[in-house]
Amino acid sequence: MTMTADVTLDASSYESLDNESDYFKVQGVIKVSDGWNWNQGKKESYLDKNSFKKDGSNYKTSITIDFSGVDPAPSDLKLIEFRVVGQGFKGSVKISNVKIVAKAEDKADLPEASDIVVDDFESAEKGSNDGWANESGWQYDKTIKPVVAEFNGSKVLKLNLDYTGCEKYSWSEAKINKSFKGYDVSAYNLVSYDLIYPTALDGKLKAKVFAKNTDGTEIINKDTSLTAEDYTDGYKKAKVTIAFDPSSVKLTDMTIGTVGVNTSFKGDVYIDNITLSQYNASSDYTDITSKVSENGTQADTSKMPDKVTLSDKNASSQTKALYSYLMGLSASDQVLFGHQNDTHKAVRSGVESDTKDITGSISGIVGIDSLSLTGTEIGETDVDKAIAKSAEISKKAAKEGAVISLSAHMPNMSNSKVVATPNEKRPFDFSKCDFNESKDLSNNCSEEVLPGGKYNDRYTAYLDIIADYAKQLGDIPVLFRPLHECDGGWFWWGSATTDKETYKALYRYTEDYLTSQGVHNFIYVYSPGGPVEEEKYLSRYPGDDYVDILGFDYYNDYNTYPAEYSDDFFTNLDKSCEVLGKIAGEKGKVSAISETGVRVEKADGSDNEGLLVKGNPIKGHNWYKKVNDIAKANGQSYFLLWANFSDTNFYVPYKKSNDKGQELINEFIDFYNDDSSIFANGTNFYNSAGNKSVANDNASKAKGYFTNIFSKGTITNPCAIKANVSDAKEVQFVLQNCSTKLTVTAAKTDDVKEDGTYDVYTGQITAEMLKALGTTDTGTISLVADGNTLSTLSFISFGQEKSKHPKDTIDDFELYFGDTDYLNGTYSENSAAGCTSSFSLNSETKAAGEYSGSFNYTLKNSNSEVWTGRKMSLPYSDYSEYNALSMWIKPDGKGQKLVIQITSNGEDFEAYLNDFVKTTDAKYITIPFSKMKGKNGGKVDSSKIANFAIWCNSVADNTDITSSILFDQIKFGNADVSSLKVTKGGYAVSDKELIKAGNSDQLLSGKASDGTKVTVVISKDGTISVTGAKPKQLITAKDSNGKVIKLLTNASGKVAKKETVKVGKSYYYADKNGKVVAKDKKIVKASNGSRYITKKSGKLYTNQWVKIGKKKYKVNKTGKITQVKTIKSKSKKSKK
Repeated sequence: MTMTADVTLDASSYESLDNESDYFKVQGVIKVSDGWNWNQGKKESYLDKNSFKKDGSNYKTSITIDFSGVDPAPSDLKLIEFRVVGQGFKGSVKISNVKIVAKAEDKADLPEASDIVVDDFESAEKGSNDGWANESGWQYDKTIKPVVAEFNGSKVLKLNLDYTGCEKYSWSEAKINKSFKGYDVSAYNLVSYDLIYPTALDGKLKAKVFAKNTDGTEIINKDTSLTAEDYTDGYKKAKVTIAFDPSSVKLTDMTIGTVGVNTSFKGDVYIDNITLSQYNASSDYTDITSKVSENGTQADTSKMPDKVTLSDKNASSQTKALYSYLMGLSASDQVLFGHQNDTHKAVRSGVESDTKDITGSISGIVGIDSLSLTGTEIGETDVDKAIAKSAEISKKAAKEGAVISLSAHMPNMSNSKVVATPNEKRPFDFSKCDFNESKDLSNNCSEEVLPGGKYNDRYTAYLDIIADYAKQLGDIPVLFRPLHECDGGWFWWGSATTDKETYKALYRYTEDYLTSQGVHNFIYVYSPGGPVEEEKYLSRYPGDDYVDILGFDYYNDYNTYPAEYSDDFFTNLDKSCEVLGKIAGEKGKVSAISETGVRVEKADGSDNEGLLVKGNPIKGHNWYKKVNDIAKANGQSYFLLWANFSDTNFYVPYKKSNDKGQELINEFIDFYNDDSSIFANGTNFYNSAGNKSVANDNASKAKGYFTNIFSKGTITNPCAIKANVSDAKEVQFVLQNCSTKLTVTAAKTDDVKEDGTYDVYTGQITAEMLKALGTTDTGTISLVADGNTLSTLSFISFGQEKSKHPKDTIDDFELYFGDTDYLNGTYSENSAAGCTSSFSLNSETKAAGEYSGSFNYTLKNSNSEVWTGRKMSLPYSDYSEYNALSMWIKPDGKGQKLVIQITSNGEDFEAYLNDFVKTTDAKYITIPFSKMKGKNGGKVDSSKIANFAIWCNSVADNTDITSSILFDQIKFGNADVSSLKVTKGGYAVSDKELIKAGNSDQLLSGKASDGTKVTVVISKDGTISVTGAKPKQLITAKDSNGKVIKLLTNASGKVAKKETVKVGKSYYYADKNGKVVAKDKKIVKASNGSRYITKKSGKLYTNQWVKIGKKKYKVNKTGKITQVKTIKSKSKKSKK
């Protein structure tokens, strides 16, 4: 059993703990049974000034005392005694709210009882609500009007659901409620009902039931997935079953939640046969046969180094010791086992930790997320209470020996759920934000949260919450893992929306800000997604000066049901750990598997969050031990599994009773018993290894990042560039366009933090500098400190706006300046293990212009997961003037699954070109929005389109494929859908483009006379402009019909119109539209009144007489006509 209590001090008692050495300990004692047997708690609660939080005029904290092995019946408890010892403390201690939590016990067999029909609606009046009424939903704001109706020959309760606008939510819960006189549920443990719904909703619904008893205590609060069968035409019927613990007090209130999963469904569903019954779950669970070792494996701390290098030069003593400890574990071939939310989320009722319930110890690392700090995951709406509660959870875990890890599913700061408040300390409320808001990719959030950005105040308010949590932990160190899975496209800080250098700046700023707020107990973890390939892994790496632990997140996914076991995950995990171990060794860093687990598709296809109760493909394969063995063999210091939220979303097995558990429970116990796996009862860190004196070998080298200029940015006018830099003597900004390089010495403008964590440096870009740089779209800006380059931003446009596609053009591959890296940086990759995809520019085969895009892919069909793809964010969202997609494609004849995808209103819509890619001829593909299939059964909302993606999936056989498919002229447009021959995949094939030509600008690839690649823009009103060209250049381009267009740029770098330009040794003339006149002996007039004569080549006649008709024209060396003479006709001689 365990005992909890609140400890309260008055102000004077609290102030007596003024010195660091002042403390007191509370020891709990209980006496039980008639013999008044003495039982002392396993460990005293150590309390100092940092342990308490202001509570009115007093100061309060909570303690937990462990009485493992003591589980008296209530009648046997004779006495509770608290003993207080300490040093430097003077005052009174008030102990209150004492609670005893007994060890979870097996439930006695239920007495036999007949089913109770709560509602079958047969006796209810049609048209009535039979007592059921609407209740406020979760992420669902419509009103339900329940009504008894006839359906398929029986009376049912009809619910009018409307999930319109809920497509982006994975949990939109519509609720109905009814109160009863009371049902005796002391002999019942199961509530069930029939849920009938349209087939289109299959896989898009879940169910949840709440119920309370007469004293208002909640006795049911549980959700479940649905397994349905065909019912009647167009409908499915699922038997919803929810298990609960019997209660001796009557059930008087019930709420039924119907949960929409990323759906926009609008229509009716039906509920029938709500019943209370008995359920024997023993057949779903396995006997616990493995024996738990008594004390757990003890960490070997003998190989801890005396010196480490941490990114925070002011890291606390225990933080340095923890880093040394992790290094020592790797050297000793031992691995810490971690589990997210281990001590405050559990499947088994009555226990705080499924891990401890099985093994007697909590996990070696206990993870918590920032969603707890803001209240979402712990049920608090007051952020300060949430922080305090989260800190207490972490402190309690640390007292049991666990290392603390903090992840951060931070919301997109532009999201409407982030609400401003009048509270100066907490200017923004994040309590309404959950996991979904971290996947909001709108409004360029990564750039806008940096200093000077429109959402910087929101971001720092969020970081202040994290900082307050860190400080409330006192000396307890934390493995902080911000901005994780950055190479994927699902979070707002990920590759779909955030450039590599911007991500690095964001990570660096996050760390710098926290450090500036006095946080010195964080160890910083970098964790992209796995599997790990060195080049990709390091492409977003924030740098050795900011990263302490090299981690990666990698799950063992099974996306079919039923699934067959595969070793592919372990092969890729081993290779990833080997690569990461090598990188970490070279850098002198710790490495770890920062997040992992098994995710298995459920029978109804609704999701693959976590394990199944039974039928897991990994059963019998010792999954936990294999992960541990791979981590150990490759020097990984820990691995962390995701959380146990419920019996439909869990990653660690759990006990059903004291002798039965989820089917993997014996394998988990065997893993716990392994001599290399470390749980909290064997960490030996606090009050032992944590006291070791460890030096921090941080050399305080200059480090920093730009804050107001980003890759692919534009500088057209004089401006200030800013960067945050620390520990630098001299800071410079180096601007470059081809061979022109300018160096700006930046000035320290504002030491914004009292502790001098970083300084703000500003450099002025003047008009003279911009003139010297000329115009380009391929410039660079580098941040140089003390001679070392800290960051380089590429594809900067100097002196001109960056070329943009017209609104209707998604991509024509003409704006990448012939640079494949630029192209690949525009599309983010997401691939299964062993599969890859990339783009390259192809100048040989295309529909128009200079390039097409070659989608190069590798499918490893021998793996269990086979897919790869590339996604790009679209610059607009409202494409409501269009009704279709169009693109030119040259397939490769391989016959794989090719998917074209757009994201509308949070839902993915797809067309499947499987048959087309069996061919090899280039064709135009037209995809009407109305024919695209929504993953959630919705319809394309063309006013809200966020992304475009190309995906390649597996073929029928197990042959690995590496190939390429060419794309060009990817556009939105308007098609006459009624005239199209649309295939079952949702597309039409043609030799010509079938969408109507829009009134959009034309973009043409061109080349300047100096060899520079440029872009020619012909606007819808016929105006011509050029980007990327220097002054006094001859530009050559081809339009979509292959016709050659020649243009000139004048001394200002703009398109010359009605003027002459000298290019090289020759002069040219451009007409009023900007085009070079290429006709022989044509007299043209410039805007200044001067006249010239053109040649067929486009050059001007110079320094000679030119005869045209009956006149001769003298042109000077610039081609200007200076004299005109009439040629006199000769008289004819008469014949004699």
